[in-house]
Amino acid sequence: MVHYTLAQYRSDVLDIFLLLRSETASIIVRTMDERITVLLVEDDPMLTELYQTKLEMDGYDVHVVTDGEAGIASAQSVLPQLILLDIMLPKLNGFEVLRVLKQDPNTAGIPVIVVTNLGGAKADTDKKLALSLGAEEFLVKTFHLPDDIVGKIQTVLAKHTA
Repeated sequence: MVHYTLAQYRSDVLDIFLLLRSETASIIVRTMDERITVLLVEDDPMLTELYQTKLEMDGYDVHVVTDGEAGIASAQSVLPQLILLDIMLPKLNGFEVLRVLKQDPNTAGIPVIVVTNLGGAKADTDKKLALSLGAEEFLVKTFHLPDDIVGKIQTVLAKHTA
């Protein structure tokens, strides 16, 4: 049996993902007017790289910040079409960020997908809280591949543009 550290596992997963994407993917090209801007608020460097790479390969314009305060500031200045928001963040947690964004008339209409590693017994409570604060979706990272997350983004954006 092979034992991995979390860092080794994350590195291997990223390497495999990037290899598979480079072998099989065709990059979607969109003009600047067609590009959808996604704000990624995530403090894990490996996951940030993974999600950013996947989203950019699928034609999204991605802005990345690594803490809750920067997430609020960036959402207010960039006004993205969608926000992917982690819960466990430095400075302000994702619930606090979500609360502030949904109370601000300039950002209240931006759909937010919460993507977190918080699972287990507390997951149902956290999901209810996130949805009650205005999140569109609550996804546990370990149960959703980047392709799944892009699918959720497409579903949420279709709902908001219909």
